[in-house]
Amino acid sequence: MPSDLSFILAKELIRSGSIRLSGSTAKGQAGELAVFIRTLRQKPEESEPNTDDEYLIGLLSK
Repeated sequence: MPSDLSFILAKELIRSGSIRLSGSTAKGQAGELAVFIRTLRQKPEESEPNTDDEYLIGLLSK
């Protein structure tokens, strides 16, 4: 589930025009973006992923 949310958020960021991907590396860039978003879902002081969507939304809105 957390990785699904990461890919959905990545797709929406790309669709909204907030992030632009182009060229032959666009697929790889999209994958890296999803990994980055997944990493944001982890609180630094915890080793377990944070599944609190409000925490993720707060990070993205900064």
